[in-house]
Amino acid sequence: MVGLLLTLVGCADPAAEVSPQEAVRRLVRVSLDLRGVRPTEAEIEQVEADPAAIEALTAEFVTDERFFAHLVQLYQEIYLSETEGIDLRPSNVPYDDAKPYYWLVGQEPLQIVGQVAREDLPYTEVVTGDWTMAEEHLGETFPVEWPEGQTGWHKTRYTDGRPAVGVLAANGLWWRYTTTEANANRRRANALSRILVCHNYLDRPIVFAADIPLTDDAAVRDAISNDPTCVGCHSSLDPIASNLFGFYWSNFTSATEGLTYHEEKETMWGSLVGAHPGWAGREISGLSELGPAIAADPRFVPCAVSQAWSLMARRKVTPEDAATLETLTDDFVTGGLKLRTLYRDIALHPNVLGTDTENPEARLLRPDAIGTAVEQLTGFAWEVEGLPVLQSDVKGLRGLAGGVEGVLIKQPALRPSSTILLVMELLAAESSAYAVTTEQALPAAERRLFTGIDFTETPASDETAMREQMQSLYLRILSRRTEVDGPEVNALMELWSSLHDIDGDIPGAWRGVLDALFRDPTFLLY
Repeated sequence: MVGLLLTLVGCADPAAEVSPQEAVRRLVRVSLDLRGVRPTEAEIEQVEADPAAIEALTAEFVTDERFFAHLVQLYQEIYLSETEGIDLRPSNVPYDDAKPYYWLVGQEPLQIVGQVAREDLPYTEVVTGDWTMAEEHLGETFPVEWPEGQTGWHKTRYTDGRPAVGVLAANGLWWRYTTTEANANRRRANALSRILVCHNYLDRPIVFAADIPLTDDAAVRDAISNDPTCVGCHSSLDPIASNLFGFYWSNFTSATEGLTYHEEKETMWGSLVGAHPGWAGREISGLSELGPAIAADPRFVPCAVSQAWSLMARRKVTPEDAATLETLTDDFVTGGLKLRTLYRDIALHPNVLGTDTENPEARLLRPDAIGTAVEQLTGFAWEVEGLPVLQSDVKGLRGLAGGVEGVLIKQPALRPSSTILLVMELLAAESSAYAVTTEQALPAAERRLFTGIDFTETPASDETAMREQMQSLYLRILSRRTEVDGPEVNALMELWSSLHDIDGDIPGAWRGVLDALFRDPTFLLY
């Protein structure tokens, strides 16, 4: 990877030196891709002085807590589990409004992936770990070890005897992917296949015989066993489903019944599916062996690499990516299947970093990264009833901001839309008002943005301080340098003066300047 990057940044060929502007563009992409925040001024200065410093910075980024949090949101696009749209009745779950609770439940498998990266564990731990993740709301209701008074997401263990198989044992997965008596865990089996080995049975072309009465359960069961069209899928799908009856409920809408694992139901596959538990053509004893079987599947590791590539490149894998993915997979295996290393290598790859073309295409900021980038700059955490607005839907705006809601919206937006711009307009206004109001009350040394003024300056009293402050804001928010008397600062000065002329409100004029910077297209497109 070092040799690749040296070539990438021009160190191997003095004639191919990277300009400071290009070095910063690459840094911005790596930082937003991995941490969901823009680089600091110190980080910008570091790569301006030495473009090759981006490699050391990237290595730091994948150990940053913000990387692990961002990874949780990335894998929502794979698991589709973090949603308020879970179709269960809370029964005696002690919450008046179940939607925020279900949103937390759906994070459980995503948090497991994040914790695997945080502890730098082999990726196989995702399906073999003897632990799960919970925060206080889940800790108080799930059958897990939970010390009284503990808050926030922590590693813990189930206490109801369920097998130690990582995400396969997570309530958060099976509350999202429920089943019925007729379906008999087949939907769940396909979810595992799609998420963990990149094989989606629903992508297979299927032509049903016209004479099969699909509303007749007995006829459907007969077709599954005997019709060649059906057998083609069900011969491998049904053995997977047979592993999952410990999560089979009598009341298919009861979250209460779904709290615990039901060992006594494990053998129900005999009457409801009829296929012995198995994986990939090999019989296994049940759920306890399913995790190791998936980890040993030759599709498991390449799937993880192709998913990571798609998440970072913001596109589907193409045949042209085959050689790249093979190299990444080899390095992933050699390096001990560590997600940190995989994402570091992908972030620095020319096709992802945008160094393989003369004019790399701009990338649209994900909703969660919009929120974290704004919060990092202003301190404004956009929440409603305790839920992050850009990471939730019933209470928030994730779908409208281009994100994956998980049930109705399963693909992210890759281009700006009218709703994304409207969400950004609202966030810009809210965060700008918060930043100005908050920083007015703080000493300059404790402020995030307005470190060069005291909110009394006007063009008549101290134009220099105002221009230098605008120059600083331009760098902090858009990661671009501009001259203190350049066109960008001139435009901001004109905006400030126009707003100030309305009612003489100095802080209000600064709110308008900040608002305009957050609504600049280069904040959303990087």
